[in-house]
Amino acid sequence: MLFDLLQCQACSIVFLFPLPSEALLTAIYSHGYHSHVNAAPTSNSLFKAIRDGCLLPYRLRYGSETGAFAPFGQGRLLDVGCGAGDYLATMTSLGWECSGIDVSEAALNLARGKVPGARLHRGTIENAPFPRQAFEVVTLWHTLEHLPDPLKALDRIYDLLTPEGRLLVAVPNIDSFEAKILGRRWLEMDIPAHLYYFSLQTLRVLLEKAGFKCAGSRPQVHPSSVSDSLDFYLDDLLGVRQSRQRRWLYYMLFPVIAASYAFGNWGCIELTAVKRSAEGLP
Repeated sequence: MLFDLLQCQACSIVFLFPLPSEALLTAIYSHGYHSHVNAAPTSNSLFKAIRDGCLLPYRLRYGSETGAFAPFGQGRLLDVGCGAGDYLATMTSLGWECSGIDVSEAALNLARGKVPGARLHRGTIENAPFPRQAFEVVTLWHTLEHLPDPLKALDRIYDLLTPEGRLLVAVPNIDSFEAKILGRRWLEMDIPAHLYYFSLQTLRVLLEKAGFKCAGSRPQVHPSSVSDSLDFYLDDLLGVRQSRQRRWLYYMLFPVIAASYAFGNWGCIELTAVKRSAEGLP
């Protein structure tokens, strides 16, 4: 099936057309989708040292790239699209009371093994069985672009957050240098799993429409997006039908790409928003 990318003339958001069927999306997420499997551990101490050095400029400018932070107040967190639970495991270790949602039962089984105390729900944010104002923080790490109705999901998240609660969102940036240079082979195209493609401006407008106030943004560290995209070029050049991840290419490019996030590479956006009170809404 062929898909097109269209842009709304009114709000400038880019979207996939036609939207894939629910059956197709279910099939995609049921067969080893990358966020639904255990990540390969990095045990090479030399690479870890090089990695830390390459990321130092970013950390000096923006802070830790992990998206992890200690709780404030009660510390209740919901991760929408939690996948295999790696982020939930990190936040639990920092003292958060964690919950997660995902459409994949296989991914949730992995998450249960890592975070046995977390409340995990299979389904969507719209049908999740959580009461109003149940969380101080909700996270959407590379999830919003997968949702068939992003505004409806954000409305539900607004309802789940406590007053002044925080929403953390990360999405690919369709307006980035990466996207423009790499084109259809850009890893973050991910057709047909990605349904919407945001820029920093369209993401802000959508969040504000849902009642959030944008409190800050930064580029997200995601070095594999470049090396994996170049893998696609090599696959085409060599006539390889199925994409291969060339680890040597990832390691070779890592120093330059990792450092680039401190100097203007916004391939992926990470944005923090705050729930506005009803009194503050226009």
